[in-house]
Order: sequence, then C-alpha cells, then structure tokens
Amino acid sequence: MKIPRYIKQILLIALLLLVFPIHAADYLLPNKANGIDLSDYVSYVYSDAESPTELLLTQPHFMPINGKKFKPTPEKLWYKIDLIQGSMNKQPWFINTMFPNVPLLRAYMLDDKGTWQLIFNDTKPFSERYFQHPLIVIPIENEKSTKISLLIEYTGFANIPLEFKLYDKKSIESERLLHITINSGLVAFSLIIFILSVFQLTFTPNYKSAALAALSLSISFYLSEVAGFNFQFMWPQSPHINKYTPNCFILLTYISYFFFTVQLFDLKKRAPRLNKTYIGLMAFMFSLLLFNLFIDVSHAIIVTLLLLAPLPLLTGIWAYKKRLWTSQFFILGALCNVLLNNVYAALTSVGVINLTDIHITMMTKLGFILELLFFTVAIVYLTGRYKKELTDAEKHKRIEAQKLLRMERENHALLIKRKQELYKKELIEERTTLMEVLVEKKNQLLADISHELVTPLTVLKLQVESLKDGMEDDVNAAYDALDLKLKDLEKLIQDIQLFSQCDSGILQLDLQKANARALLSQWQKEMELCFSATNLSFSFVNNIPEELIVNIDLSKIKQTLLNILNNSIKYTDQPGEVVFEAKLDNERISFITEDSAPSIDDKHLTKVFERLYRVESSRNRETGGSGLGLAICKGLTRAHDGDIHAEKSTLGGLKIVVSLPI
Repeated sequence: MKIPRYIKQILLIALLLLVFPIHAADYLLPNKANGIDLSDYVSYVYSDAESPTELLLTQPHFMPINGKKFKPTPEKLWYKIDLIQGSMNKQPWFINTMFPNVPLLRAYMLDDKGTWQLIFNDTKPFSERYFQHPLIVIPIENEKSTKISLLIEYTGFANIPLEFKLYDKKSIESERLLHITINSGLVAFSLIIFILSVFQLTFTPNYKSAALAALSLSISFYLSEVAGFNFQFMWPQSPHINKYTPNCFILLTYISYFFFTVQLFDLKKRAPRLNKTYIGLMAFMFSLLLFNLFIDVSHAIIVTLLLLAPLPLLTGIWAYKKRLWTSQFFILGALCNVLLNNVYAALTSVGVINLTDIHITMMTKLGFILELLFFTVAIVYLTGRYKKELTDAEKHKRIEAQKLLRMERENHALLIKRKQELYKKELIEERTTLMEVLVEKKNQLLADISHELVTPLTVLKLQVESLKDGMEDDVNAAYDALDLKLKDLEKLIQDIQLFSQCDSGILQLDLQKANARALLSQWQKEMELCFSATNLSFSFVNNIPEELIVNIDLSKIKQTLLNILNNSIKYTDQPGEVVFEAKLDNERISFITEDSAPSIDDKHLTKVFERLYRVESSRNRETGGSGLGLAICKGLTRAHDGDIHAEKSTLGGLKIVVSLPI
C-alpha cells in the first residue's frame, strides 16, 4: 500500500519535533544594529554540561527566554541564539550582555565544519578580550556561513539574567564611548563629594563629614565596579577577583550608608535603641562580607535588602516627627535608595519585574547617585544651619563683649588700684618669707660651723693648759699634736671658704685644655698613694680615648676626685675594696668611684652632698673630717656645668658618679 505524500510530510514533521524541540525563532540580521534587543530570539535550558558537545548529547529542551515559565536561577544556564545573515551584511557583530563580570560566561559559535569554537571566556585577563569594552561583549564574525549558531554557558549573580543587545562595529564603538563617558561622570561625581567631605573634615572635624566621605567613597567604588572599570584598571590580570567584588562593594556601601544615618541624626544620643539596631545591622553585613570570601551570599544579600527596605524610610519619618534638620532630604534620599536599589533590584533579580529597556545596574546607579545627591544637600544644609547658629552666637558674644568692655572701662581705675594693692601685699609677703628663709639658713650655717669649730678649739685649749701646767711628759709630742690640730682647723676654714664661694656663685675657675687620658695617668700615682697606709685594695681603670681633650680647672677637678676617694677611705670597712673608673659616655666624661661595705640607706643618697651632713648620728666619729668634702665636690662639679650623684654600689658600698661635659 502506497502511503500518501502528505502523510509522509506529517510524520517527518512529527519526528523532527521529537528530536529537535521547539525553541526561539531565528533572527535575520539587519544591515545595521544599535542595541537591538534579542531576548525574543534567545532560548535557554538548565544544564550542568561542561561543553556544547556534552550539552547536545543530552538532547536538551530549549525554551524561549521570554516565556512565562522562565525564572532567573543561580543554577547554570545555557543560552541558544540562531542568527541569519545575508550575503550583503556579513560583518563583525557584537552582543552586549550589559554586565561587567559574572561568575561564569563562556560563548561558543558553530563553525562551517560543525565544531563549536570558544569565542569568549570571562576567566581570561582583560587584555585578552577581543573588544576592549568595560562590559562583557561577545564578538561574532562568520563570513563563511549565512547561519550563525551560538551557545552561551552562564552562571549569574543573585538570579540576575543576561541581556542580549546586538550592535554592529560602528555602533558598539559609540556605545562604548557613551558608557565610559556616563559612568566616568557618575564615578567622578561621587569622588568629588568624597574630596569635598575630606576637605571639610580637615577644617572642621566631625563624624557627619567623615560618614559622608565614607559613603561617597564606597558608592564610587560600587559604581566603578558595575561599570566594569575596576576589572579594567585595578586588577585586569586577575579575573578570579570578580567573583567576590560585586557583593563586597554593595555590602560596604550599605554599611557606610547605615553609619551615615547613625551620625546624621546622632542616634546614639537621640534614639539609643534605633542606634543599636543600626549597629547590629552593620555587624551582620560585615559578617556577610567575610562569608562572601568563602561561599555565595547573593541570596542572603537580596533577602536582607528586601527586609531592610522600610527601615531608612521609617528612620526619616521618625526624624521628621522629631523636627530634626535635614529629615526631608534624608527621606528623599532613602526613597531613591529603597525604590531603585532595594525594591526594584531585588524584584528584578527574582523575576517579578522584567523591564528590558531599563537595566538593573542602571537603576542601582541612579538610586545611589540620587541618594548621594540628597545626602550631600542635607549635609550642606546642616552646615549652613550650623554656620548661622555660629554667626548668631558670635553676634551675641560680640554684644556681650562690648558690654563687658564698657564695664571694664568704668571700673578700670578701681581694678588697677586693687591689683596694685594685691601685688604690693604679695611682694611684701614674698620678701618676708625670703628673709625668714635666708635668716634661717644663716643661723643654721652659723650653728653648723660653730659646732664644727668647738671640737678642735676645745682640744687646743686642753692641750695648751696641759703645757702651761707642766702636765705633758713629752713636750715635743704635745707641740706636734697642737700643730696637727691647727692644720685641721686651717683645713676646715679653707673648706668653709671654698664652699662659700661655690654656694654664692663667685668661684673663679682657671680653665685649661689638657689631654684627659694623660692627665688621669698623672693623678693615678697620687690616688694610689692615698691608699698606701690603708688595708684597702685600689683599682684604677682609665678608659678615656687617647685623643680626648678637656677644658677644665685642673686643681678643682683633682680636688673633687681626691675628696671622693678620701670619703671612701674614711667610711669603707677594712679590709675592703675601692674602684675608680674614667670613661667617655654620651659625649660626656664620667668619673666613677665605688667602694665596698658598708652602704647607706636610699633616703641618705640625695643628702650626702649637703653641707656638714654625715650619715651617722654622731659628728665625733674617729674618721674625722669637716663634713664639707662632698658638698664642695658638688659645688665644684656644678661650676663646670657637670652633674654628681650617689647610688648603691654593686661592691656593697657607695657609688659616686661625676659627669662633666667635654
């Protein structure tokens, strides 16, 4: 039985429908194209296939993208586009996806040999793109075939679908320049606001200007990101960074937005609970920012923005009811943010709104720019109010100052008279106090000197009486004792005279330049001679550089060092040890004398240089001495602009350090 021809045709069509499912119609390319929307000619299918060959082996069922069943999804999509070009319009074509970067986008084109060729790969550096456009632009060029078949492998951010705008070569160049011009202007506007905020912050530091600076800077980075400038200019060789940056910049923008709200209305003071809410939201978004480095948080961000949409408006309404300045501008800015960024972007990403003529990134840009504009106006308005208040305050202050000046002029004579009387009274009291102190010091000095003179004079008197009465068996020895006491008395008078010169500042120094190391070598023998009749070991250490020259009074410094050594001889238990060291320390020459036990208490360390001061309670210790030795050392050292101090020695006794400038 012969089958009719029309039945064969019906069966053939049915077979073709089973093998090749219905998809979007082919698009006949025009002679020119300037942003033609191809969404009516794009089909899609969900598939985890890694290549076109693997995809086609599964016999996918492509569906029109403009169908009612299409919902954006974070799952991987494969788009299919079939274009037909005539013999007269074979030229390079370009499909603009309107996105700067996505997690995954690879485009394949079927060549004349039936092989799928990779024509675009977003994982490549920016410099390897066929067309240097900040956005993702897929180049199409096939001069050997009239039909162009494309397969696009895609995974998007937060359910946002791709767009397919067709351009010819001339139009894509114009569109690129227009895109760069518009978005550069938007970024420049944000940066200008940032610079002005920093400028104002420099002259009048305040948290409001700092918050506006942070917000404008974060918005400029976000605008640069969605415009594709960040990848093009900041990390063109690292496309893997694009996986994290969109969510990072949107979170940083909202964190700075909430910080600006807190500072604008001073919520910490006016609304503590609302302030804690904003602080908690900033902490939550910061945690999302950290999680974004490890997992995809796009859906969490969308849900958060939808839930937080009413909060800025409610905050603005609260501020308006409180009659806070700038509340009207804040409401306008928050309205732009909520409608264009939160509501429109979120509803578009989940497929509720689908306006093909208005791209989602353009709406977010517009929302942020309008918001930043209104917030800037708010800060300018607030600054103007502050200046007006300051001007009023200055005017009031000027009036009060004039009143005060008039009162001062009226009472000028009386005030001067009272001040003069008070000054005279204070001067008299100061002079009286000074005289009392001087008299007290004088009496104390006379008492100390009298006490020191009583002992040798008493001894002299007794010895003279003994000689007079013939009670001395050895007259020569008695005369020798008298001579020794007279020398001690003469030494005491000389010490008192020298101390008086040091204390009154009339001491005359005979400064001479000398080689410090050679000078100490000369004094070494005399120092060692002081210890010849003692049971004390003496160590002399000379660490002075050979070329060091000093300008000092040789006799006064020598007397100072010998006084310190004699003090160690008198008060060091025998057998014992005394160490003398000279060294250069920080552009100063130091003479260090240390002895062994006994030491003294810390409370006596600063007093040993006072006149006629001894640590022991009795002044008649058999060691003798005037009690002026260390006081004279202090005066002679100070006369050389030097320093002297005492501390405990590691040998168990006392350590005295004399430091002189070179």
